[in-house]
Amino acid sequence: MRSQSSWFFLFLIFPFFINSQSHNHKTRINLTGKTIQDLQKTGLAFDHGTYIPGVSFTGIFSHEELETLSSHGFQTEIILDKILSPRQSPVSCDPKISNTPNYPLPLNYPYGSMGGFPTLQEMNENLDLMHELYPKLISERKPIGNFRTFNNHTIDVIKISDNPNVLEEDEPEILYTGLHHAREPLSMSQLLYFMWYLLENYEYNPEIRTLVDSRALYFVPCINPDGYEYNEQTNPDGEGYWRKNRNPNFDGIGSDLNRNYGYQWGFNNNGSSNNGTSDVFRGESSFSEVETKAIKYLCEQHEFKIALNYHTFGNLLIIPWGYSNVSTQDSSQFNALAQLFTQHNHFTVGTSFNTLNYEVNGVSDDWMYGDTKTKNKIFAFTPEVGPSFWPNRVDILPLNKSTQFMNVMAAWNAGAYADLEDFSPTNLNTDAGTLNLLVKRSGIENANINILCTSNFSGLVFDTNPIDMYVDAGSSKMTDINYHFNSTPNIGDSIELSFKITTGNFIKTLVVKKLYVGKPIWSESCENINQWYAPSNNPFVLSNKNFTSSPSSYTDSPGSNLIPNRKYKLKTVFPIDLTRAKNAYLSFNAAWDLDVEGDFAQIQVSADGDNFDPVCGKFSVAGGAFQDLNNPVYTGLQKQWVSEWINLDKYKGKSIYLQIIMNTNQSEFPHDGFYIDDIKVFSTSLTNTSDLNTEIISLYPQPTRHELTIHTRGSIDCSQLNLETIDGKNVKSSCQGSSNEYRIDVSNLNSGVYLLKYNTKSGHREVHKVIIQ
Repeated sequence: MRSQSSWFFLFLIFPFFINSQSHNHKTRINLTGKTIQDLQKTGLAFDHGTYIPGVSFTGIFSHEELETLSSHGFQTEIILDKILSPRQSPVSCDPKISNTPNYPLPLNYPYGSMGGFPTLQEMNENLDLMHELYPKLISERKPIGNFRTFNNHTIDVIKISDNPNVLEEDEPEILYTGLHHAREPLSMSQLLYFMWYLLENYEYNPEIRTLVDSRALYFVPCINPDGYEYNEQTNPDGEGYWRKNRNPNFDGIGSDLNRNYGYQWGFNNNGSSNNGTSDVFRGESSFSEVETKAIKYLCEQHEFKIALNYHTFGNLLIIPWGYSNVSTQDSSQFNALAQLFTQHNHFTVGTSFNTLNYEVNGVSDDWMYGDTKTKNKIFAFTPEVGPSFWPNRVDILPLNKSTQFMNVMAAWNAGAYADLEDFSPTNLNTDAGTLNLLVKRSGIENANINILCTSNFSGLVFDTNPIDMYVDAGSSKMTDINYHFNSTPNIGDSIELSFKITTGNFIKTLVVKKLYVGKPIWSESCENINQWYAPSNNPFVLSNKNFTSSPSSYTDSPGSNLIPNRKYKLKTVFPIDLTRAKNAYLSFNAAWDLDVEGDFAQIQVSADGDNFDPVCGKFSVAGGAFQDLNNPVYTGLQKQWVSEWINLDKYKGKSIYLQIIMNTNQSEFPHDGFYIDDIKVFSTSLTNTSDLNTEIISLYPQPTRHELTIHTRGSIDCSQLNLETIDGKNVKSSCQGSSNEYRIDVSNLNSGVYLLKYNTKSGHREVHKVIIQ
């Protein structure tokens, strides 16, 4: 749990962008000396907002609800949102942005007359239009059973598939629902968006066609038509705040449909209420309401594998259990699915207690997953979308888009599904090597996984191809793909690798680009810190317990957990020469276990040794409020070593210094720290140079202590190599080698800067700087 101070600061920087109309207000309720149970006695709903035990609850409340809070003795403060301008970041990088899938606005998507959302009638007319335009892909609206609400509405279900009017027992079934709560229209609108997207793109998008052909997608966009219609009657322009259905009870009107399901119904009075006037009244008995009876009946008539029961708000993805702060037996599968679903919208994942700090009972997800007496087990989720119940019209489009990847992935994962992630270095620099691919299986149905590897460079050969494997549900497996070169590419060549994964009906191709960079111009094996300056008070030190290449790596606190409020630093003593670089790259291996809110590690580069800037990598993220705000950092948990790759083209033509820093903060939980190993700098300096007479391609390592290796374009005359001091004294000892690699022994030379000079066959004179340590 966050401390009060960190929550408040985050709240100021990342406010909810709520509707600015005056009917509803963002409010902080003072909970000093009070509990969430005291709040729940007011009869209001507190399942949307930020709860800090003993401190406050912040949410959106109507005038009437504020009066109720006041009558129960609660002190409240209306909050006016302010957007603070954070310090301008000198570095802007987010490698994930370019990979975010785009779901363009469907031509027929309906902006409605109720604050931008469709009314009940407008929604039904739009569903009817779908069937009119695409009768072969979507069924008519059909009532679920013979159920009728208190106001005589049906609860309608619609199916999208290549055979929408027949039961397809061989296809995985998925259920999408909206409007359990009448004041949450975005839960419905994003489903209409998704349905139109499928229908309008079926003919043109092969992935969508395969998805629709191989799945049966069922939609109940409005579970609570009475409550939704009532909000239209009271607030025709939007902002209606009625939550429950309209069925009278012994104390008042309405039951909370998402407290009326049968699994652990009425488990306690904290997660629901037995007071009929309460917004979270659970009903007089489990499934007492027609609306939940209809959903129960629908689930019993089908074999839904996955259900997304949409709500608003909070940008959360809630998983069972709701009734108690315990995990399910399938928690690994739930989490694998949830992490995939939220890959692009970054919703917070967890149980009700994890995300809201309290339990709820009688909810849809608990029943769908937990009750298997009359139906199969359903992996059910509750996405809480957006920043408010009634967002501004201008925000509806991006909020609708924010759930579409989730909707698509839910459909795929109802059957066989697996994904690939490349954990290999971006560079290829040897004649043979190993690529590391993480295979992640989240799909419900069991199926073998096949991976076919191809390359656009004919000289690269995969030793085993294709690869067949099996991965347990909710699990991941690292697979090593060995390769070798039959012919060597040119330094600087870009090589495209394709990995086609097939499991069941699902096919996906991961395309990665690798750069052939030859051997490094500078390297650090992390066996000692002789190339680095480390402050005596908080130095990085060697770890012989966790490394990628023996015998050690660099770390901050070997053999113990992180010490809070420390700043660790390592800085290269000598510059790394990129003065002749056409392109330059930094690579290293790293693993870390850091507090995601306060701790961070950073790789920095400087052209003068004094002014350092952080650099972006594949695994860096934007720093938070208690880190280097908005700049690239490494934080959170990455136990498995990863190969990082950083472009240094910004520094080509210069000599650079590297710096590794690690800052720790206070944390409630122990963390292991940051590990780094095998640090290398590559340069393609002479690959496409206009100076065709240049024959020396690279010198490494730089700095060197024992031996200098010279990588050349071809065979050279060793006698023409001269190593001199700055004042021109020749100090070269023996030169050995052949073909395109030569070595000079420098173990007897003093530390300092030297010049390597070479007269080419064409008479051109090359001069290269050499640093001896």
